[in-house]
Amino acid sequence: MYAEFIWDQSVMTWLACHRHAFEWFNGLPQRVIIDNPKCAITKACYHDPEVQRAYGDCAEEYGFLIAPCPVRDPQKKGRVESNVKYVKNNFVPLREFRHITDANQQLKAWLMSEAGNRIHGTTREAPLKRFVETEKHLLKALPDVPPELAQWVQVKVHGDCHVQFAKCR
Repeated sequence: MYAEFIWDQSVMTWLACHRHAFEWFNGLPQRVIIDNPKCAITKACYHDPEVQRAYGDCAEEYGFLIAPCPVRDPQKKGRVESNVKYVKNNFVPLREFRHITDANQQLKAWLMSEAGNRIHGTTREAPLKRFVETEKHLLKALPDVPPELAQWVQVKVHGDCHVQFAKCR
């Protein structure tokens, strides 16, 4: 499992979290199953969801398939979000964090020790052991040079012939 505390769910944060997860696992999956957040899916649809442009570019550069959960299908959505509930109920209580970096450091240590070595409720195996023995070899290699993560936005030209992006001209 990979988890990370973040302040927002912007497109750039979403892309950075994907990069961090790929580096954490030291490989790329063939497909990434996600819920339908606005930073990834601009129009949720059962048959033809509309993928956010920057996320689509990221998937193409890395070479993975985006697999959004079907709309109004709680059985499939639960699998995606069950790790959030697990971290919230088993890691967060009774811990103190000085800042977000400290929280993420503690979380990564917990993932490699307690969470990774527990007996998983579905597989009845330790997740780290299962990953090393069964799943790790299925990952594709990371690219030598990570793709550039870009954000696409609509801007307008002001009267002084400048455009503004993120409060910069």
